[in-house]
Amino acid sequence: MIIDKIMEISRRSKARVAIGIGDRRAEEIARVARSCMNTGVAADVLLVGGKDVHVPAGGRGKGRDIDIDIDIPVITSEYPERTLIRMLVDGDVDGVVRGSLGASAFLKDVRARYGRVNRIALLEAKGHQFFFAPVGIDEGWTVEEKFRIIDGGRELMERFGIKPNVAILSGGRAGDIGRNEYVDRTIADAGALISMCRARGIDASYHEILIEDTVGSNFVLAPDGVSGNLVYRTLVHLGNGQAYGAPYIGLGLKDDDVIVDTSRAGSAEEYMGAIAFASALAGMVR
Repeated sequence: MIIDKIMEISRRSKARVAIGIGDRRAEEIARVARSCMNTGVAADVLLVGGKDVHVPAGGRGKGRDIDIDIDIPVITSEYPERTLIRMLVDGDVDGVVRGSLGASAFLKDVRARYGRVNRIALLEAKGHQFFFAPVGIDEGWTVEEKFRIIDGGRELMERFGIKPNVAILSGGRAGDIGRNEYVDRTIADAGALISMCRARGIDASYHEILIEDTVGSNFVLAPDGVSGNLVYRTLVHLGNGQAYGAPYIGLGLKDDDVIVDTSRAGSAEEYMGAIAFASALAGMVR
């Protein structure tokens, strides 16, 4: 399983990771952070939250909206999203995870530092693990950006010794051309992407709108960020699927910075997977 390989690498990296805590899942994230340290998934995990998190002497914190009832380092800030990025840039930690902080504010601060970026999620359904993108509503709306996602995903997967097998989706079948302008565009985009992948030696296949036929591929590309976000939410929150975090790609290898996204409503497994992802990737670039 892909996540097992990531966990194995993370235990060797001995990385220091910071994860954000918002107004949801704070106590659960704290327990996951402690578990990650106890099992060696990360050498150290710090929590970063807003001013409503209070940590009195003894390491037990209680705030107006957020309770942290576990002995673990907590850093509070008026702008925790900005603090996470600053800690990474300044070298205080080796990688950061969004945790349960709000997506819009976090994305704003990531893009202020790195410019346009994308995410690729590791998902699981019926025992099959695969990478999936785009997952942000404003990502993957042009052929060029979708190919950057594919190429960035390829580079990420190859770091873990995984050969990509990309399944490209569109908004309809070939026989649907002419019924809707948007569908026509996604079909044309898919054709262009297949050609671009072949030119770069990337193993890719076109599956029209038949997402059910992508089982067996280890990287699935949705037609755009909205459909991708809906697929992600349906699978994880309604379909008994599992997410393990979504690393940012396109940060620039020169920076060697590691950022992993998560859902505010993520499970303990998602937060642990994201911390492991950050730890493993940080170990590769240190």
